[in-house]
Amino acid sequence: MQLAEMVHFRHYTSSSSKGKHLLIEADDGMILTRLLTETPIVGRHSLRLGVQIPTHYLLQLESYPYPFRIYKIRGLPIGGVPYKEAVPKPKELTGPIVKTPQEYGEKVLIVVKPPILKSKVVIPYKVKGPSHAETQSDSSHGDHCWKKNLLGSFFGLSTSYDQVQSTLIDKTIIIKDSKTYLKAKEHLELVLWDMNEKSEEVSAACKSLKKARKKVKNFKPLRDTTKQEAVEMKSKVSTIEDEFYKCYDISLATVNASNVVEKWKQVLETALKDLVNYKLYLD
Repeated sequence: MQLAEMVHFRHYTSSSSKGKHLLIEADDGMILTRLLTETPIVGRHSLRLGVQIPTHYLLQLESYPYPFRIYKIRGLPIGGVPYKEAVPKPKELTGPIVKTPQEYGEKVLIVVKPPILKSKVVIPYKVKGPSHAETQSDSSHGDHCWKKNLLGSFFGLSTSYDQVQSTLIDKTIIIKDSKTYLKAKEHLELVLWDMNEKSEEVSAACKSLKKARKKVKNFKPLRDTTKQEAVEMKSKVSTIEDEFYKCYDISLATVNASNVVEKWKQVLETALKDLVNYKLYLD
């Protein structure tokens, strides 16, 4: 079985970072293995693959010629679109050690161990390229070599990513064990604890405020009723004051009338005495 029939290359675009990735499938007739390159194919790695990078750094794989047939992928539940074909579970690619091209004057031996295929990808599409018939003019030996080197380059990207990830994990562990990190973590815990206490105090104050608002709402009808009663009492007091002033005027009139009557009484008594004296005088 030729390498072109064993290895298929698919094109993926990340839905989150919009980066371009390649999916490599290797099928030896017994085991189907899928490899998704997690490192975007841009920068130095793209030059190793012989892909020209445009000035805006957005790789459009469909616009670059590849001397091998790229088939449209099927059978993968990608992007929520169901496919009828069954998909075998990803397995580790088994095979010999592959030599990568020279880099910085050194040959790096890489064991082919691709990562597991992830599901956060968009629906792949067919990448344009020359037909298989256009590549038949090359010799089988040279064709096998450059394809083998190309496959090794792709796997080298995956291994480089694994090495960077391992280095990052080691640095993360070192940072977590450092005194600065521990002090910062302790300070953060104290700040969070203080914030939690303050949030509890604010929550209690909000509850008290809600209760006070409810009491104010309950007192509002009572206040309106009290105001109405005060207006009614004021009206009654005003009426009583008017009646009092009327009675006071009557009392003054009565006193004046009694004085007049008393004067008339004295006049009448004087006149009566004069009449009595006059009668005695006549007798």
